[in-house]
Amino acid sequence: MGSMIIPIVIFIVVVAVLMLAFMGGDSAKKKQGPQVIGCPPGFNPGLAYMEKYGETGIAYDETQKLLCVLHQGTNQSRVVSPSDILAAAFLEDGVVLAKSVRTDEQGKALLSSLLTEESKAIFQDAPEESATTGDGTIKNTSQTIEQKILINDPANPVQTINFLNMEAKKGGLIYNEASAQAKNWQDLLGFLIRLAGKTSPQTQTQGAPQNQPVATPAEQPS
Repeated sequence: MGSMIIPIVIFIVVVAVLMLAFMGGDSAKKKQGPQVIGCPPGFNPGLAYMEKYGETGIAYDETQKLLCVLHQGTNQSRVVSPSDILAAAFLEDGVVLAKSVRTDEQGKALLSSLLTEESKAIFQDAPEESATTGDGTIKNTSQTIEQKILINDPANPVQTINFLNMEAKKGGLIYNEASAQAKNWQDLLGFLIRLAGKTSPQTQTQGAPQNQPVATPAEQPS
């Protein structure tokens, strides 16, 4: 009996050490999320999300109001200011559940120059609706939850952040966490889009008194 106790104790110790190492590594990864995303020096994120397998990531510097987005399938990140965020959509299984789009004149002009037929279907044409099957019934599972962001970058305008890329039961832990993450980022992006619309040059000059020119930076008193 005594000879069996020693192997059992050793087994328990080994399992405990492995669990502590795993938990410590997972915690470190969460703390280092912004570094994993590859945000440049000087970017200090208060919020960050990294896809489990490292394909996509996003972080937000609240002080500077800047986004850092990891390009899908690459190791390159892009820092984006609110003025360059033109639209954002939260999709579940390809269905647009929520979206925000620039409506100021400058935003509309940039949108028209960047939208393709595919992205127009997402950011402009698709109505916001609930995720259902083709016959209108509510689905019990979901396969994908993603955030699509349209930015002012002709070479790579649509950024996709994956929050769920596997079948998950609605109401379950995996689904709930992915859905909550996507909704939170959609709310933040909606705020930044509204902020950009309010501070665009056209918006700023609309309130200027008639017959009085708006001062250019060179004309403004120092």
